[in-house]
Amino acid sequence: MRAFLSGRQLPSDLPRLSSGKGKALYTAEFAVFRGAQGFEGAVSRLLSQLKSCEKGASLSVLDPWMQALGARLLPALDAGCRVRLLLCGVSGLSLTDDLAAVFSHAHLEARLLADGAPAPDRALYAADGVNMAVVSREMPGKARYTALYTDEMTVDCCREAFDALWQSAKPLFSETAPESLTPDMLSRALEITVPERIDWLVPSLPHMTMGRQLLMEVLEQNRVSGRAWARVLGCQGALLGVPLRFFMPVSALRAMPDASADLRFSAGVPIALTQAQARRHLLDTAALLRAGQGVGLILLQGETPKAWGRAGVCVRRNAFVSYQDVAARRVLTTKDPSFIEQAMRETDRLFAGTTRQLRDQAYVAGLLERAALLP
Repeated sequence: MRAFLSGRQLPSDLPRLSSGKGKALYTAEFAVFRGAQGFEGAVSRLLSQLKSCEKGASLSVLDPWMQALGARLLPALDAGCRVRLLLCGVSGLSLTDDLAAVFSHAHLEARLLADGAPAPDRALYAADGVNMAVVSREMPGKARYTALYTDEMTVDCCREAFDALWQSAKPLFSETAPESLTPDMLSRALEITVPERIDWLVPSLPHMTMGRQLLMEVLEQNRVSGRAWARVLGCQGALLGVPLRFFMPVSALRAMPDASADLRFSAGVPIALTQAQARRHLLDTAALLRAGQGVGLILLQGETPKAWGRAGVCVRRNAFVSYQDVAARRVLTTKDPSFIEQAMRETDRLFAGTTRQLRDQAYVAGLLERAALLP
Protein backbone atom coordinates (compact mmCIF):
# COMPACT_ATOMS: atom_id res chain seq x y z
CA MET A 1 0.00 0.00 0.00
CA ARG A 2 3.03 2.29 -0.49
CA ALA A 3 1.26 4.59 -2.99
CA PHE A 4 -1.65 5.20 -0.67
CA LEU A 5 0.43 5.78 2.44
CA SER A 6 2.80 8.19 0.69
CA GLY A 7 -0.08 10.17 -0.81
CA ARG A 8 1.14 9.53 -4.37
CA GLN A 9 -1.36 10.47 -7.09
CA LEU A 10 -3.38 7.58 -8.47
CA PRO A 11 -3.93 7.12 -12.22
CA SER A 12 -6.48 9.64 -13.45
CA ASP A 13 -8.47 7.15 -15.49
CA LEU A 14 -9.43 4.99 -12.49
CA PRO A 15 -12.97 5.39 -11.14
CA ARG A 16 -12.93 7.04 -7.73
CA LEU A 17 -15.20 6.03 -4.88
CA SER A 18 -15.91 7.66 -1.56
CA SER A 19 -12.92 7.54 0.80
CA GLY A 20 -15.08 7.49 3.89
CA LYS A 21 -14.90 4.77 6.52
CA GLY A 22 -15.43 1.34 5.04
CA LYS A 23 -15.40 2.64 1.49
CA ALA A 24 -13.08 1.54 -1.32
CA LEU A 25 -10.47 3.98 -2.61
CA TYR A 26 -11.04 2.87 -6.20
CA THR A 27 -12.03 -0.21 -8.19
CA ALA A 28 -9.82 -1.90 -10.74
CA GLU A 29 -10.24 -4.71 -13.25
CA PHE A 30 -7.76 -7.56 -13.65
CA ALA A 31 -7.53 -10.46 -16.06
CA VAL A 32 -7.95 -14.05 -14.83
CA PHE A 33 -6.37 -17.06 -16.59
CA ARG A 34 -7.03 -20.76 -16.12
CA GLY A 35 -4.59 -23.68 -16.13
CA ALA A 36 -0.92 -23.98 -17.04
CA GLN A 37 -1.54 -22.63 -20.54
CA GLY A 38 -3.29 -19.60 -19.10
CA PHE A 39 -0.32 -18.93 -16.82
CA GLU A 40 2.04 -19.01 -19.81
CA GLY A 41 -0.26 -16.63 -21.67
CA ALA A 42 -0.32 -14.11 -18.81
CA VAL A 43 3.47 -14.17 -18.40
CA SER A 44 3.92 -13.88 -22.16
CA ARG A 45 1.71 -10.80 -22.21
CA LEU A 46 3.77 -9.18 -19.45
CA LEU A 47 7.10 -10.05 -21.07
CA SER A 48 6.03 -8.73 -24.47
CA GLN A 49 5.31 -5.37 -22.85
CA LEU A 50 8.73 -5.39 -21.15
CA LYS A 51 10.57 -6.11 -24.40
CA SER A 52 8.92 -3.08 -26.04
CA CYS A 53 9.69 -0.76 -23.11
CA GLU A 54 12.29 1.88 -24.03
CA LYS A 55 13.03 3.22 -20.54
CA GLY A 56 15.01 0.37 -19.04
CA ALA A 57 12.47 -2.06 -17.67
CA SER A 58 13.19 -4.52 -14.88
CA LEU A 59 11.44 -7.65 -13.67
CA SER A 60 11.27 -9.49 -10.36
CA VAL A 61 10.55 -13.22 -10.66
CA LEU A 62 9.61 -15.88 -8.12
CA ASP A 63 8.48 -19.01 -9.92
CA PRO A 64 8.19 -22.52 -8.45
CA TRP A 65 7.38 -23.94 -11.93
CA MET A 66 10.73 -23.35 -13.58
CA GLN A 67 10.86 -26.03 -16.27
CA ALA A 68 10.23 -23.45 -19.04
CA LEU A 69 11.85 -20.51 -17.27
CA GLY A 70 14.80 -20.27 -19.65
CA ALA A 71 12.55 -19.97 -22.71
CA ARG A 72 10.44 -17.37 -20.89
CA LEU A 73 13.21 -15.09 -19.64
CA LEU A 74 15.99 -15.29 -22.22
CA PRO A 75 14.29 -13.11 -24.90
CA ALA A 76 13.55 -10.41 -22.30
CA LEU A 77 17.13 -10.53 -20.97
CA ASP A 78 18.52 -10.27 -24.50
CA ALA A 79 16.25 -7.28 -25.13
CA GLY A 80 17.89 -5.44 -22.21
CA CYS A 81 15.45 -6.15 -19.40
CA ARG A 82 17.12 -6.57 -16.01
CA VAL A 83 15.80 -9.51 -14.01
CA ARG A 84 15.97 -10.39 -10.32
CA LEU A 85 15.36 -14.12 -10.05
CA LEU A 86 14.51 -15.64 -6.68
CA LEU A 87 14.88 -19.42 -6.56
CA CYS A 88 12.99 -21.66 -4.15
CA GLY A 89 15.22 -24.62 -5.05
CA VAL A 90 16.72 -26.31 -8.09
CA SER A 91 15.72 -29.97 -7.68
CA GLY A 92 14.57 -31.45 -10.97
CA LEU A 93 15.70 -28.49 -13.09
CA SER A 94 17.88 -28.72 -16.17
CA LEU A 95 20.74 -26.41 -15.24
CA THR A 96 22.68 -27.07 -18.44
CA ASP A 97 20.19 -26.12 -21.20
CA ASP A 98 18.40 -22.77 -21.56
CA LEU A 99 18.90 -21.99 -17.87
CA ALA A 100 22.68 -21.95 -18.40
CA ALA A 101 22.27 -18.93 -20.68
CA VAL A 102 19.89 -17.33 -18.16
CA PHE A 103 22.12 -17.84 -15.11
CA SER A 104 25.19 -16.51 -16.93
CA HIS A 105 23.42 -13.50 -18.45
CA ALA A 106 24.85 -10.06 -17.62
CA HIS A 107 21.33 -8.70 -16.99
CA LEU A 108 20.38 -11.31 -14.38
CA GLU A 109 20.86 -11.35 -10.60
CA ALA A 110 19.89 -14.58 -8.84
CA ARG A 111 19.31 -15.34 -5.18
CA LEU A 112 18.30 -18.49 -3.34
CA LEU A 113 15.88 -18.70 -0.42
CA ALA A 114 17.67 -19.73 2.76
CA ASP A 115 17.66 -23.37 3.85
CA GLY A 116 14.59 -24.11 5.91
CA ALA A 117 12.58 -21.18 4.53
CA PRO A 118 9.06 -22.23 3.55
CA ALA A 119 8.83 -22.66 -0.23
CA PRO A 120 6.28 -20.24 -1.75
CA ASP A 121 3.29 -21.97 -3.29
CA ARG A 122 2.71 -19.36 -5.99
CA ALA A 123 4.51 -17.59 -8.81
CA LEU A 124 5.05 -13.84 -8.89
CA TYR A 125 6.21 -11.72 -11.82
CA ALA A 126 6.35 -8.00 -10.94
CA ALA A 127 7.55 -5.47 -13.53
CA ASP A 128 9.04 -2.01 -13.26
CA GLY A 129 8.89 0.22 -16.32
CA VAL A 130 5.46 -1.15 -17.19
CA ASN A 131 2.82 -1.35 -14.52
CA MET A 132 2.04 -5.08 -14.55
CA ALA A 133 2.22 -8.05 -12.21
CA VAL A 134 1.28 -11.71 -12.57
CA VAL A 135 0.36 -13.88 -9.59
CA SER A 136 -0.37 -17.58 -10.05
CA ARG A 137 -1.24 -20.41 -7.67
CA GLU A 138 -1.99 -24.12 -7.83
CA MET A 139 -5.16 -25.11 -5.97
CA PRO A 140 -5.84 -28.72 -4.95
CA GLY A 141 -8.31 -30.39 -7.28
CA LYS A 142 -8.63 -27.28 -9.46
CA ALA A 143 -6.90 -25.76 -12.47
CA ARG A 144 -4.08 -23.30 -11.80
CA TYR A 145 -5.37 -19.79 -11.08
CA THR A 146 -3.51 -16.81 -12.56
CA ALA A 147 -4.26 -13.10 -12.28
CA LEU A 148 -2.71 -10.29 -14.32
CA TYR A 149 -2.84 -6.94 -12.48
CA THR A 150 -2.29 -3.50 -14.00
CA ASP A 151 -3.46 -1.14 -11.26
CA GLU A 152 -0.68 0.73 -9.48
CA MET A 153 -1.39 -0.12 -5.87
CA THR A 154 -1.72 -3.87 -6.43
CA VAL A 155 1.45 -3.96 -8.51
CA ASP A 156 3.24 -2.00 -5.76
CA CYS A 157 2.07 -4.56 -3.18
CA CYS A 158 3.43 -7.37 -5.37
CA ARG A 159 6.80 -5.63 -5.66
CA GLU A 160 6.99 -5.08 -1.91
CA ALA A 161 6.11 -8.72 -1.19
CA PHE A 162 8.92 -9.79 -3.52
CA ASP A 163 11.38 -7.30 -1.99
CA ALA A 164 10.79 -8.71 1.49
CA LEU A 165 11.69 -12.22 0.29
CA TRP A 166 14.62 -10.90 -1.76
CA GLN A 167 16.23 -9.21 1.23
CA SER A 168 16.15 -12.45 3.22
CA ALA A 169 17.65 -14.57 0.43
CA LYS A 170 21.35 -15.22 -0.27
CA PRO A 171 23.17 -14.42 -3.53
CA LEU A 172 23.54 -17.56 -5.62
CA PHE A 173 26.67 -16.69 -7.61
CA SER A 174 29.97 -14.93 -7.09
CA GLU A 175 31.47 -13.23 -10.15
CA THR A 176 35.07 -13.13 -11.38
CA ALA A 177 36.80 -12.05 -14.57
CA PRO A 178 39.14 -14.40 -16.47
CA GLU A 179 42.02 -11.95 -15.92
CA SER A 180 41.77 -12.39 -12.15
CA LEU A 181 42.21 -16.17 -12.38
CA THR A 182 45.96 -16.70 -12.32
CA PRO A 183 47.51 -20.17 -12.68
CA ASP A 184 48.63 -20.10 -9.02
CA MET A 185 45.15 -19.17 -7.82
CA LEU A 186 43.58 -21.88 -9.97
CA SER A 187 46.04 -24.50 -8.75
CA ARG A 188 45.36 -23.63 -5.10
CA ALA A 189 41.61 -23.68 -5.67
CA LEU A 190 41.82 -27.11 -7.29
CA GLU A 191 44.01 -28.43 -4.49
CA ILE A 192 41.82 -27.28 -1.60
CA THR A 193 38.55 -28.50 -3.13
CA VAL A 194 37.52 -32.13 -3.00
CA PRO A 195 39.86 -33.97 -5.43
CA GLU A 196 37.10 -35.12 -7.74
CA ARG A 197 36.52 -34.93 -11.45
CA ILE A 198 35.58 -31.78 -13.35
CA ASP A 199 32.76 -32.22 -15.89
CA TRP A 200 32.79 -29.56 -18.63
CA LEU A 201 30.04 -29.06 -21.22
CA VAL A 202 31.39 -27.62 -24.48
CA PRO A 203 29.95 -26.97 -28.00
CA SER A 204 33.28 -27.75 -29.71
CA LEU A 205 36.74 -28.94 -28.72
CA PRO A 206 38.17 -26.52 -26.13
CA HIS A 207 41.67 -25.08 -26.37
CA MET A 208 42.64 -27.03 -23.26
CA THR A 209 42.94 -30.22 -25.34
CA MET A 210 45.47 -28.63 -27.70
CA GLY A 211 49.04 -29.80 -27.48
CA ARG A 212 51.40 -27.34 -25.83
CA GLN A 213 53.26 -26.59 -29.06
CA LEU A 214 50.07 -25.91 -31.01
CA LEU A 215 48.65 -23.68 -28.28
CA MET A 216 51.83 -21.59 -28.12
CA GLU A 217 51.82 -21.29 -31.91
CA VAL A 218 48.21 -20.05 -31.93
CA LEU A 219 48.90 -17.54 -29.15
CA GLU A 220 51.95 -16.19 -30.94
CA GLN A 221 50.15 -15.99 -34.26
CA ASN A 222 47.39 -13.91 -32.62
CA ARG A 223 49.87 -11.69 -30.76
CA VAL A 224 48.95 -12.86 -27.30
CA SER A 225 51.82 -12.11 -24.95
CA GLY A 226 52.83 -11.17 -21.41
CA ARG A 227 50.40 -11.99 -18.63
CA ALA A 228 47.71 -13.26 -20.99
CA TRP A 229 50.19 -15.74 -22.53
CA ALA A 230 51.30 -16.97 -19.10
CA ARG A 231 47.71 -17.18 -17.82
CA VAL A 232 46.42 -19.27 -20.75
CA LEU A 233 49.31 -21.73 -20.67
CA GLY A 234 49.44 -21.87 -16.85
CA CYS A 235 45.70 -22.46 -16.46
CA GLN A 236 45.80 -25.19 -19.10
CA GLY A 237 48.55 -26.94 -17.16
CA ALA A 238 46.65 -26.64 -13.87
CA LEU A 239 43.41 -28.03 -15.31
CA LEU A 240 45.08 -30.94 -17.08
CA GLY A 241 46.50 -31.95 -13.71
CA VAL A 242 43.09 -32.99 -12.36
CA PRO A 243 40.55 -35.58 -13.61
CA LEU A 244 38.72 -33.83 -16.44
CA ARG A 245 35.81 -34.99 -18.55
CA PHE A 246 34.44 -32.97 -21.49
CA PHE A 247 30.93 -33.48 -22.86
CA MET A 248 30.49 -32.51 -26.52
CA PRO A 249 27.74 -33.30 -29.07
CA VAL A 250 28.96 -35.77 -31.68
CA SER A 251 27.42 -33.46 -34.29
CA ALA A 252 30.30 -31.05 -33.62
CA LEU A 253 32.57 -33.43 -35.54
CA ARG A 254 30.76 -32.58 -38.78
CA ALA A 255 32.96 -29.48 -39.01
CA MET A 256 36.51 -28.59 -38.07
CA PRO A 257 36.80 -27.64 -34.36
CA ASP A 258 36.75 -23.93 -33.67
CA ALA A 259 38.35 -23.02 -30.35
CA SER A 260 38.52 -19.30 -31.23
CA ALA A 261 35.66 -18.18 -28.93
CA ASP A 262 36.85 -20.40 -26.10
CA LEU A 263 40.41 -19.12 -26.44
CA ARG A 264 39.28 -15.51 -26.75
CA PHE A 265 37.47 -15.93 -23.44
CA SER A 266 40.74 -16.89 -21.74
CA ALA A 267 43.17 -14.65 -23.66
CA GLY A 268 41.01 -11.52 -23.89
CA VAL A 269 41.73 -10.83 -27.59
CA PRO A 270 40.16 -12.06 -30.85
CA ILE A 271 41.64 -15.39 -31.93
CA ALA A 272 41.82 -16.91 -35.42
CA LEU A 273 42.89 -20.47 -36.25
CA THR A 274 43.83 -21.89 -39.63
CA GLN A 275 42.26 -25.08 -40.96
CA ALA A 276 45.61 -26.82 -40.56
CA GLN A 277 45.67 -25.82 -36.88
CA ALA A 278 42.11 -27.13 -36.43
CA ARG A 279 43.20 -30.50 -37.86
CA ARG A 280 46.17 -30.59 -35.48
CA HIS A 281 43.78 -29.79 -32.63
CA LEU A 282 41.79 -32.93 -33.48
CA LEU A 283 44.94 -35.05 -33.55
CA ASP A 284 46.30 -33.51 -30.32
CA THR A 285 43.01 -34.31 -28.57
CA ALA A 286 43.04 -37.89 -29.86
CA ALA A 287 46.60 -38.34 -28.55
CA LEU A 288 45.56 -36.90 -25.17
CA LEU A 289 42.67 -39.38 -24.90
CA ARG A 290 44.87 -42.32 -25.86
CA ALA A 291 47.48 -41.29 -23.27
CA GLY A 292 45.05 -42.15 -20.46
CA GLN A 293 46.13 -39.26 -18.25
CA GLY A 294 42.72 -38.50 -16.73
CA VAL A 295 41.21 -36.46 -19.57
CA GLY A 296 38.12 -37.86 -21.29
CA LEU A 297 35.76 -36.74 -24.06
CA ILE A 298 32.17 -37.99 -23.93
CA LEU A 299 30.24 -37.57 -27.18
CA LEU A 300 26.53 -36.86 -26.90
CA GLN A 301 23.87 -37.75 -29.43
CA GLY A 302 21.72 -34.97 -30.84
CA GLU A 303 22.38 -31.34 -31.68
CA THR A 304 24.35 -28.87 -29.58
CA PRO A 305 22.10 -27.11 -27.04
CA LYS A 306 21.87 -23.45 -28.10
CA ALA A 307 22.88 -22.26 -24.63
CA TRP A 308 26.28 -23.97 -24.87
CA GLY A 309 27.40 -21.52 -27.54
CA ARG A 310 27.03 -18.60 -25.12
CA ALA A 311 27.57 -20.16 -21.71
CA GLY A 312 30.10 -22.82 -20.80
CA VAL A 313 29.12 -25.06 -17.88
CA CYS A 314 31.75 -26.47 -15.52
CA VAL A 315 30.86 -28.86 -12.67
CA ARG A 316 33.52 -29.76 -10.07
CA ARG A 317 31.88 -32.63 -8.31
CA ASN A 318 31.06 -31.91 -4.65
CA ALA A 319 32.80 -28.53 -4.90
CA PHE A 320 31.32 -25.92 -7.27
CA VAL A 321 29.41 -25.14 -10.47
CA SER A 322 30.60 -22.37 -12.81
CA TYR A 323 29.05 -20.70 -15.81
CA GLN A 324 31.29 -18.88 -18.30
CA ASP A 325 29.52 -15.95 -19.96
CA VAL A 326 31.33 -16.02 -23.31
CA ALA A 327 30.14 -12.63 -24.59
CA ALA A 328 30.78 -10.62 -21.42
CA ARG A 329 33.84 -12.67 -20.34
CA ARG A 330 32.60 -13.36 -16.82
CA VAL A 331 32.73 -16.46 -14.63
CA LEU A 332 29.82 -17.03 -12.23
CA THR A 333 30.37 -19.65 -9.55
CA THR A 334 28.15 -21.16 -6.90
CA LYS A 335 29.03 -23.49 -4.04
CA ASP A 336 25.44 -24.08 -3.00
CA PRO A 337 25.17 -27.82 -2.15
CA SER A 338 21.71 -28.30 -3.69
CA PHE A 339 22.80 -26.63 -6.92
CA ILE A 340 25.95 -28.77 -7.12
CA GLU A 341 24.00 -31.99 -6.45
CA GLN A 342 21.49 -31.18 -9.19
CA ALA A 343 24.25 -30.34 -11.69
CA MET A 344 26.02 -33.62 -10.84
CA ARG A 345 22.81 -35.53 -11.47
CA GLU A 346 22.59 -33.85 -14.88
CA THR A 347 26.12 -34.73 -15.96
CA ASP A 348 25.53 -38.30 -14.75
CA ARG A 349 22.34 -38.37 -16.82
CA LEU A 350 24.22 -37.09 -19.88
CA PHE A 351 26.87 -39.79 -19.41
CA ALA A 352 24.29 -42.56 -18.99
CA GLY A 353 22.23 -41.27 -21.93
CA THR A 354 24.89 -41.72 -24.59
CA THR A 355 26.05 -45.00 -26.12
CA ARG A 356 28.85 -47.18 -24.78
CA GLN A 357 30.85 -46.53 -27.96
CA LEU A 358 30.62 -42.75 -27.59
CA ARG A 359 31.98 -43.11 -24.06
CA ASP A 360 34.88 -45.36 -25.11
CA GLN A 361 37.99 -43.19 -25.32
CA ALA A 362 39.79 -45.33 -27.90
CA TYR A 363 36.75 -45.22 -30.15
CA VAL A 364 36.33 -41.45 -29.66
CA ALA A 365 40.04 -40.91 -30.43
CA GLY A 366 39.56 -42.83 -33.66
CA LEU A 367 36.62 -40.58 -34.63
CA LEU A 368 38.77 -37.50 -34.04
CA GLU A 369 41.61 -38.91 -36.13
CA ARG A 370 39.24 -39.70 -39.01
CA ALA A 371 37.66 -36.24 -38.75
CA ALA A 372 41.11 -34.70 -39.15
CA LEU A 373 41.40 -36.38 -42.56
CA LEU A 374 38.11 -35.01 -43.91
CA PRO A 375 38.36 -32.47 -46.75
